[in-house]
Amino acid sequence: MKIRRAEPLKPTMLAAYLEGEVTPSEGAAIETELAESPRARRRLARLREIGDALAAPIPEIEKVDLVVPWKQAAAARARSGWHGWRRIPEMLAIAAALVTVAFVAVRRPANDEFRAKSALGGNSSSQEHWSGVRIYRVDAAGEATRLQDRFRAAEGLLFSYTNLGPRPLDHFMVFAIDTGGAVRWFYPAYDREGTNPESIAIRKGDADVLLPDIVHQDFAPGPLAIHALFSDGALRVLDVEALLRQPQHRDPMEPLSIHGAVDHVVVTVVDP
Repeated sequence: MKIRRAEPLKPTMLAAYLEGEVTPSEGAAIETELAESPRARRRLARLREIGDALAAPIPEIEKVDLVVPWKQAAAARARSGWHGWRRIPEMLAIAAALVTVAFVAVRRPANDEFRAKSALGGNSSSQEHWSGVRIYRVDAAGEATRLQDRFRAAEGLLFSYTNLGPRPLDHFMVFAIDTGGAVRWFYPAYDREGTNPESIAIRKGDADVLLPDIVHQDFAPGPLAIHALFSDGALRVLDVEALLRQPQHRDPMEPLSIHGAVDHVVVTVVDP
């Protein structure tokens, strides 16, 4: 008779264990599996490593003080509603070079102006901790490097996401607000006025999922706030833009407060 081995511990269950969100019986079962399975121990160690990386600050971004100049520039301009979106689906050639690049979003500086918020009630802090985005700048030669405090307007941007935790979210969108107040969309693609695309569906319980496009935008030189918005259910572009026009969201660096969503904001500078 064949003995059927237990299924490998899922990332969501391991994350719940790390967060202390399991019952005593679940915890005992997990600890038994960890004691017996080197593979389970490796998965737990990797998950803990990812969680620590997502929570760690990025010194380069912490040193960037953009609050005052941004508010001065943004106060003089109004938001526009639709902007072009160009993509280059040439990911396979550079994907291998991205493995060792560190996380950018979610490692928020201590300055209150840069802190991300969410509207997930009691689960918000946990999900903020377990979701994140990597952002890369891609030059004309196709070389990808981690986005830090600045990039050139002619360069494309590339994204990957991590969606772990006890209760991973299921949709994702990325947009930016430049110094002119213009909202620029990366995901979903918003390349035709009059349309209203929804956020993209994402994988649950997975890390470092590379999105398929290098996206170019016509950014105004100056500070840029990139919003990585994870949500429980799909959101639509025009609804988000309407929310951005409300008085409480006039600060480009202020994360959106949407029920069932976590908004991580990364601040950088666009050079001409």
